[in-house]
Amino acid sequence: MIKVTAIQTGTVQIKAAQATGKPGRSALGRKIDIFRDLKWLPPLPILTFLIEHPKAYSSLTPVTQQKIQPQATCHDGTPSFAMRSPSM
Repeated sequence: MIKVTAIQTGTVQIKAAQATGKPGRSALGRKIDIFRDLKWLPPLPILTFLIEHPKAYSSLTPVTQQKIQPQATCHDGTPSFAMRSPSM
């Protein structure tokens, strides 16, 4: 049996415009909306997940804004992908 436990590691506070973008706005328009927005949402939890498996324990931390870039091509021609952090 696998058991998943959510563990709060902190909080983050964002503006309402970050949580609900206006349909049809460009990327630049959405960024401008965020700077002009004065309404802050209540603090939101930052979670990590402990996955308990009979053979091992594992931790999963969801990360937003990860870039998935082709790293190489497999022998059958399909690309293999690597997760890169935004700073890379």
